[in-house]
Amino acid sequence: KNIVLYDNDKNIIYDKISPKHENIFMFIKELYKIKPYINNPNLSFIVMLLNIKEERIIKDRTYKSRKGFEKYNQIPLSILDTYNFSSKIDYIELIKSLDLPEKFTSSDFKKKAHISLSDSSIVLNVLLSIGVVKRIGKLNRSYLYEIDNSNGFFLYLTICPSCSICTSFFNFSIL
Repeated sequence: KNIVLYDNDKNIIYDKISPKHENIFMFIKELYKIKPYINNPNLSFIVMLLNIKEERIIKDRTYKSRKGFEKYNQIPLSILDTYNFSSKIDYIELIKSLDLPEKFTSSDFKKKAHISLSDSSIVLNVLLSIGVVKRIGKLNRSYLYEIDNSNGFFLYLTICPSCSICTSFFNFSIL
């Protein structure tokens, strides 16, 4: 996010890059607010991470507003990434892309996802309610999690070894 601060006459005071960088796990953290509805099969999300230019205007400070600016405009500059969450498998693929160990804690998740410890606990709580991860025990004062691969559709490719004409067939199964 680029931040541009203007004075009252629309002159640029500074133009800088924000030090705060969001990622897809901040979206999953926001799903905590709708956790009772998250397992609805008709609920799906398309999430786009954007690079934006945020324009701010200096305003007079009062005791109610500690910041000396007001957000004036947010202009999308580019699309960084797009995610489609329509089933449990989409969440599993996202978690598997982190290369977590088989059994992990919220601290391990925090390091791989590049988010804070409190945010990683909330994200794992949401993923637990979706059924993507499951708690398998405790390690000292932390819960141990593992990716839950049950109740999903998995695609197996089987190649016929007897002849070269028969290339392959697909076998869909529910594990």
